[in-house]
Amino acid sequence: MADVTLTVDGKKITAPAGTLLIEACRKVGIEIPAFCYYPGLSLQAA
Repeated sequence: MADVTLTVDGKKITAPAGTLLIEACRKVGIEIPAFCYYPGLSLQAA
């Protein structure tokens, strides 16, 4: 898949297309508060 580039809090982030925004941010040290997100669970299961 192609990479996409996003800007979050003034920082450019590059991640593979289809990556969840919360995961792309965490990989570069940007924390996003999330009460119903658990890595490894489908969105419906979280």
